[in-house]
Amino acid sequence: GLERAIERDAHGLEHMDLTLLPGDAMATTLTSAQALLERSAELWGKCAAGELAHAVAIRALIRRRLPDADPMVGLNLTRGQGGQLSTTMATAAGRVVTMLEQDPEAIAKLRDPEVRRIADLPDGWGRGALGQFVSRFGDVCFAPFELSVPRWREDARDLFEMFALLVEAKPTETGEALQRHAHAAADAELASYEPDLSAMERRMLRLLVDRMKDLFRHRHMIDRLLFRALGLLRHVVLDMDRRLRRLDPIDLGKGAFHCSAERLSKSFKSGRPELGRVIRMREVERDHHAAEPAPPITFVASPPRGGIPIVEAGTLRGIGVSAGVAEGRVRIVERLLPQELERGDILVVTTFDPALAPLCLVAGGVISEAGGVLRVGAEAARELAVPAVMSVESAALKLRDGERVRIDGTRGVVQRLALTNRGSESSGP
Repeated sequence: GLERAIERDAHGLEHMDLTLLPGDAMATTLTSAQALLERSAELWGKCAAGELAHAVAIRALIRRRLPDADPMVGLNLTRGQGGQLSTTMATAAGRVVTMLEQDPEAIAKLRDPEVRRIADLPDGWGRGALGQFVSRFGDVCFAPFELSVPRWREDARDLFEMFALLVEAKPTETGEALQRHAHAAADAELASYEPDLSAMERRMLRLLVDRMKDLFRHRHMIDRLLFRALGLLRHVVLDMDRRLRRLDPIDLGKGAFHCSAERLSKSFKSGRPELGRVIRMREVERDHHAAEPAPPITFVASPPRGGIPIVEAGTLRGIGVSAGVAEGRVRIVERLLPQELERGDILVVTTFDPALAPLCLVAGGVISEAGGVLRVGAEAARELAVPAVMSVESAALKLRDGERVRIDGTRGVVQRLALTNRGSESSGP
């Protein structure tokens, strides 16, 4: 029922002409859009909590007989199900790459800074395939929870850059094939545990796995609603931003996106939405915080000031979120995408954004400075059978672009091969 209500409210907001609304009505619309987002997030959270509870129950059941079983066994047994936004996007991206390979004119335009939308591409197979992709995933973007970032249907330049990288890397396997590999691995792991369980335990295990798969599929239906709600909230705030800039023509930076929903709502209800001074203060504050280095993953009270000392080490540790071992060349993602990418490269990111899932078609593995086993990016890696390690502190500072590493997504270990080999040689006779 809540899901249908969210869909109904989203449809109403999507077809509303905001330019006709007075200030107090805009405040009400903003409140409605925010409530829609909160309801979507609440439903998503309930499904995620149910998944986690089932994963813990599966692990406890198996560890009664096999104490050394993988701590992630509950999540491993549901790999390869498909249906979530990130893996659907990766599968669709593989088809787009196939069409682009038949359209060199479209490929030549992908990195043109003047090409911002589908309509700017030349007619052909590539434009048609990209148009279908944006019609399905237009509410997505890199850093989708940052409302000031344009969605792909508004500005697709970053999306075009990602497809340029994929075309150059030449994927050899489709998203469907990668999911089949993950599904086969999950089935094989389940079969390996069953001989050690009693008949009752086997039935219980199957029941828990099936129920977890149902929750998994249901939550990924909510993914689409969540991204849609984010897009609608951005749509409302953009209109408010336009009105603020009309009242205060001085450059406001990110404008209304620097204000809380509560402040925007109160200001528009009062009939005097004069927020220029507040926005400029927030802009200065944001720039100040952006200049600070990222804090460590854990700290007590306030994060430490200043830089974090980097200690040269041959082995980095984090949380293994997607099983498997891979060896490849490091590609550090400094902004949104790597500068170049070849098949088998290991992506090093601050956080593995779900919009980066199509890169799993060619990446050999993923190292992320933040994130855990339930992160959407971690699920994408598991579904596409790509080894991944997350919560690797300062990985982008400790690793060098182009060096070779070996990652173990089961144990959460990253080995720097040059340093490891050097250490082995120095300890020899």
